[in-house]
Amino acid sequence: MASIASARWHHDRIIDYILEAPTAPSQNEIGKVFGFTATWVSIMVNSEPFKNRLEERKGELRDPKIKASILE
Repeated sequence: MASIASARWHHDRIIDYILEAPTAPSQNEIGKVFGFTATWVSIMVNSEPFKNRLEERKGELRDPKIKASILE
């Protein structure tokens, strides 16, 4: 099974997309927008480097309304 060894620039773009969306986008939607298969998106978003980077980025958020909506 494929795995992700480290977060890359496109991971940050996908994280931006996820954090900016009013509702959590599906893996199919993320794949279509960024040109990946839903399977690869699944592998990527479930990898430790991606999860760690997503948590870092969530911690950087300053607006309490946005932060609360993401935590839901």
